[in-house]
Amino acid sequence: MELIGDLSKRSEMDYGDRVALRELEGLLRQLAHVNRQILMVRRAITGLAATLGDDGVDGSVAVQATRVRRTRREDLTRACRTVLDHASLPLTAREVTHAVRELSPSAIADQANPVASVTAILRRLLEFGEVNNAFNEEGRRTWFATRKRL
Repeated sequence: MELIGDLSKRSEMDYGDRVALRELEGLLRQLAHVNRQILMVRRAITGLAATLGDDGVDGSVAVQATRVRRTRREDLTRACRTVLDHASLPLTAREVTHAVRELSPSAIADQANPVASVTAILRRLLEFGEVNNAFNEEGRRTWFATRKRL
């Protein structure tokens, strides 16, 4: 009788995990959508500021909107995402760095320690739920995309 109770509890936990995972995925999709909307509004404000000059747009709004310009970190983040999205197997940070160097040399050119920079980005993407990690047969941490964005 105890075994049946344990199985039903496990089944309920599995169901709860699946529901929570679906909710998390939905929230991450909503976050991505809102971020895209914010980017479009910022670009519009920047364009208006450039067209109308200083008189046409409130200065504080224009200053906030000018943060739209991509940074090297964003380029490196985008390159890491692309590498992992196209990878057929999980990759170590060193392998991701090598692939990024081939894909987008300018994104990684100015990094003092490229592997450390890529590792920091992979950890941030892990926090966002965009990537996950595991250990390979040699005990090295490997990274993979949680969903393909092709």
